[in-house]
Parts: sequence; C-alpha cells; structure tokens
Amino acid sequence: MLGSQDGFYSTCKPLIEDIESKKVVAVFSYLTMLETIHTLRRRKIEKSSFTGGSRSECESKKAPAEVIVRDFVRVIRELSSQQKILIPRPKMTLFDHHSTVVRKIKQYFGYIRTMSYCPICESGYVKRDEKIKCPSCGDEKESLKKYQYKALGHADLEHAFCAKYANVPVFYSTDKSFSDLNGDPDFGSMRFEIIPYPAQVNR
Repeated sequence: MLGSQDGFYSTCKPLIEDIESKKVVAVFSYLTMLETIHTLRRRKIEKSSFTGGSRSECESKKAPAEVIVRDFVRVIRELSSQQKILIPRPKMTLFDHHSTVVRKIKQYFGYIRTMSYCPICESGYVKRDEKIKCPSCGDEKESLKKYQYKALGHADLEHAFCAKYANVPVFYSTDKSFSDLNGDPDFGSMRFEIIPYPAQVNR
C-alpha cells in the first residue's frame, strides 16, 4: 500500500499500473496482510497529534486507526474480486512452513560490516567517518564504530517461501538483501528484483 508520498512510489508506479491494468497479477499473502494491519495502526497512532496522556485520550486514537484498517481490508477484497491480486491458500501446514523457514535461516548467513554511530543518540550511519553533525540529534562529537549484521530475517524468508508456494515468477522488494536468494536452489527459477530508491535510479 504505497501512497504518493512514499519514497519508493515513483519507481513502483509502473508496476502498480501493470497490476491495475491486469498485465500482471500481484500475490498478496495473509502474512503481508498481518504485517500491514499492524503497521497501519502503529503509524496512524504514533503520528497523531498529542492531546493528553490520559487513558481516554489514548483510547480516542483507536477509532481513526481502525477506519484506516477497515478501508485497507476493503480495498484488498475488492482487488481480489477484480482478480488484480491473488491471495494464495497454500496446502502446506503451518508446522511444515515454519520448519522450512527454520531450516533455511540456519543455512543462510548474511554479511558483517562496520558502521559509525552517534555516541549521544546511538543513531547509526554506514558512512560517517568524520566529525559531522548528527542528523538525528544534532550532536557534533566524533562518531564511534561498531559491527553491523545485515541479513534477511525470518519474516523476510517467510515472504519468500509464501511467494514460492504461489509459483510467483518474480519477487519485488526494496530490500537489497533479497538479492542473496537469486539462484538459490530452494527457490528454483524465481527471480528476486530489487526496486531502487528514486535517488539511485539516475546514478
């Protein structure tokens, strides 16, 4: 559910238009629905104007968030009925699915890199080697170094296997780590295409 304000909207727009015109069918798993409902609630509530910390004020933020969730579910159902998206129903049991993901995550190891981080707010930056103002807190002290582990998590691998169960030929993501799965025997000929951030397109 990319809004026009999303940073990736411009690069995803051609794909969205292909789905709208039924040139391609998008697969939308229940796992994606679960994650999206949680994200919509969290973002709506956390971006609400602060009007007080009482229990009643906190509870008042629930209804607007649920309106967005209901609209989202309605749109997904409409797209499914229009056959613009496919909601797969794999025959694999939940236990077998999780066993497959556990096996894969035990085999798969990402990569380790060094990164700089702010000693005040601990915000991390891959390329912050000199004394510059921290964009998060404004501090100008010299950054510190630490190791960072970059890899696909269990939810990422679950998405990949859900796509496999639905015989998806191309898996699109903004997460570069999915490219690690190209050529992986567990996913056969399925391609993992990385959607670039608009700033990267013209580089």
